Amino acid sequence: MMRKRNVRRNLIVAPGLLLIFYALSCHIVRAADLPFRLVRYHLIVVPVFVNGDGPFDFLLDTGTDSTLVTPEMAARLRLRPTKRVSLITVAGLQVVPLASLDSLTLGAKSLEHIECLIEELHELRRLGVPVCGVLGQNFLSRFNYLLDYRDRRLVFEDERDHLYSRAPYSGARHPVEQQQGLLTIRARVAATPDESVMLVLDSAATGVVLFDKHSREFAFAAEALSGDWLKASGSGGSRMARAVRLRLLRIGDERFFNLPAALMKNGVGVEDRTEDGLLPTSLFRSIYFNHRENYVILNPHSLP
Repeated sequence: MMRKRNVRRNLIVAPGLLLIFYALSCHIVRAADLPFRLVRYHLIVVPVFVNGDGPFDFLLDTGTDSTLVTPEMAARLRLRPTKRVSLITVAGLQVVPLASLDSLTLGAKSLEHIECLIEELHELRRLGVPVCGVLGQNFLSRFNYLLDYRDRRLVFEDERDHLYSRAPYSGARHPVEQQQGLLTIRARVAATPDESVMLVLDSAATGVVLFDKHSREFAFAAEALSGDWLKASGSGGSRMARAVRLRLLRIGDERFFNLPAALMKNGVGVEDRTEDGLLPTSLFRSIYFNHRENYVILNPHSLP
């Protein structure tokens, strides 16, 4: 029996604006440290142990609420699907197997009995980025951590900082909201304080995406690029998006001017979303995620 599950995944492939969430072609890596590889300037690849085996290359993706493994990885682990569920993406819908992992370990952090989806990841095969799966929010949201793009490292918060209520980083704390398993942050797309949007913090996106359900509200804040359309595609279908340029995007004191973005047309996977779009975390040098207290710090400073 199938049940509908709102698993979040987004994919846009287009010249000049590339949003990629996963990659395929499984292979084992030797390192198991928290430094990460940065692929195509924005994709974060980390070494993960699965059921005590590995390490394997996984894509770290704050923009999906579930962990995924490729069929090759599932066969290696001898996973037995318990049911089939509907995977809803901005590109469409597909039915995929659901299984359970005995354990999932990244660095010193480990979880047991964690759900995963088994998916082909067709759209990323041609990119040749060798990963065995995607590490999603059902793992990441259990910890506080720093994503440091400048030094290419992932730093989990010391548990002693939590015990003594001591934040390891300083900077403006931006409240975040949990929406269907994903973290969203409030941003403003114009000079006026009234025009705000909720964007998913997405570590697998290279460009800002705005959903067309708010196109009228965005019209005054975005300038269309003449004749430029992007094709949003995934194994569940494809959709067109218009290339635009945001005159201003503000998140607290952070300001971005004339920022390229994509305006996604309505359809399955878009019209029912409660958030207004996607915000790539690679826009910042680093981000501190505090899931316990529901805030992030953009470009934080380490405390002595």
